Amino acid sequence: MLKKNEKDIMELKNLVKDHVEWRHQIFKLAKSDLIKTYSGAALGWAWAIIKPSVTIFVYWFAFSIGLRHRGDIYGFPFFLWLIAGMVPWFYIQEMLTQGTTCMRRYKHLITKMKFPVSTIPTFVGMSKFVIHLLLFAIVIVIYFLFGEPFTLYYLQLPIYMLLMFLFLRGLDIVRIGAGGDKPGFCESGQIVYYGAVLAFGHYVAGE
Repeated sequence: MLKKNEKDIMELKNLVKDHVEWRHQIFKLAKSDLIKTYSGAALGWAWAIIKPSVTIFVYWFAFSIGLRHRGDIYGFPFFLWLIAGMVPWFYIQEMLTQGTTCMRRYKHLITKMKFPVSTIPTFVGMSKFVIHLLLFAIVIVIYFLFGEPFTLYYLQLPIYMLLMFLFLRGLDIVRIGAGGDKPGFCESGQIVYYGAVLAFGHYVAGE
């Protein structure tokens, strides 16, 4: 048991060491991944805002118009309550679905050059995190437009965002170790399991 703990500690140290030594390359690759993601889209960078906006509109229309749910939730209009929960969920969903597939997309970094494998999900997660920050900035502006005042709770947002990034990054390590980066993973029953967990987590988070 002691040897296993020592091995885990050593692996954690190597993980941190790789990120420190390759920090400049990680930032460059994160920027490259961000540009590559939206450069091929027909609407370019606007797609980063349009896609989640359409999803939020569908949810708002379904619940407010379709189900006629127009009352406040915890003292906030339904729309504000909705976007405050949906925007973090978009980032979580992106990290859960692309955190492991990125290993196949960037396999050339592993096979053609000496590059620490552990940093690949990190720079991909960072590129998604930039979009998350942009969307959250828009959410804050919308809150101000609705007349919601600035409170001390806003100061907690950077802490929550950092912890969310670290948690999802750690989850990627576990899933990759379980075979989440293998080509047959998406066709296996495990993807059905993760899909069910995503759906369940989405609706539970809204309660």
